Amino acid sequence: MGDKKIRVVVVDDAEFMRKELTRILESDQDIEVAGYGKTGQEGIEAIKTLKPDVVTLDIDMPEMDGITALKHIMIECPTPVVVVSALTHQGDVTFESLRLGVVDFLPKPSGSVSRDIESQKEELIHRIKIASTVDVEKIRRVRIREISGRPKMDYAPWMKKRIISIGTSLGGPNHIIRLVHHLPRDFETPIIISQDISPMILTSFVEKFNTVSPISVVVASDKMILRRSTVYVNSLSNDIGVHEDIFEDAFYLKLQPSDGKPIDAMMMSVAEIFESGTIGILLAGVNQDGVRGIEEIYKKGGTTLIQNYETHFLPDSNRDVLEQGLITQVIDDFHDIPVLKNDL
Repeated sequence: MGDKKIRVVVVDDAEFMRKELTRILESDQDIEVAGYGKTGQEGIEAIKTLKPDVVTLDIDMPEMDGITALKHIMIECPTPVVVVSALTHQGDVTFESLRLGVVDFLPKPSGSVSRDIESQKEELIHRIKIASTVDVEKIRRVRIREISGRPKMDYAPWMKKRIISIGTSLGGPNHIIRLVHHLPRDFETPIIISQDISPMILTSFVEKFNTVSPISVVVASDKMILRRSTVYVNSLSNDIGVHEDIFEDAFYLKLQPSDGKPIDAMMMSVAEIFESGTIGILLAGVNQDGVRGIEEIYKKGGTTLIQNYETHFLPDSNRDVLEQGLITQVIDDFHDIPVLKNDL
């Protein structure tokens, strides 16, 4: 990465964790820990003074918790933030962190003084390096409007030849929240999402997400029947696809360990089943993931959309599919996506 090291400020009230994170991060020659914060307030002061490339932020801290600190950081001293927290099962925490624009949310394996954080060493270093490339000016918090009671619907198995598949890499949950939150309450077409999120926080994130969404949001699981007015959320650790059971008049989800290109796998699977009725949306992809999937949907006559790569901090795949002429629409504003307003 050149001679310039990635400078990190570690914000965590536990001395052991500060030392462990420092040891792990500085085991990589491209990273140095520039400073610390024992509380949210100390963290903010360190960020303002040291101007690091990335911040690791704990949530459960005295005096000023991580969520409050995050709000101040994004306003007063915008910096890419990677949350490292034991509060993985608290939906309010995971959802709020991602809504406010953290680049990533990584779990501590078993509590704030976990001795086995070594198992996350490579993943943590990898995430910090990606976070250091983020253009923080392109990170936006999602404003949540109040959602009244959902209309009563018949959630019978979905048999119409139309589906929406959305893929996104790091930082994607923030954009997914924004997109789904603005759907109309009577939106019927099922949505399948593959997003970069730790499987350890997926369930808690989705449970909270469901409470503020105009339609149902669930964690995708193998052999789950596809139903209308439902968003199925999947981690990139699994490939997700669709299987048609002509004998039972139903579509089923199928999940298996990922072979390395989960967004491609999802989009190619739905394109094979739904053909021209497929709507593929690529919010962000890395290492070319999503390019083949979008191409397959385009070849089948489906609708293809990407988030404008100039507005996302990881523009890899988006730029490629746009240059190849595979896109029906470029999304500049999440409030103005015709296929998500005019459903069936």
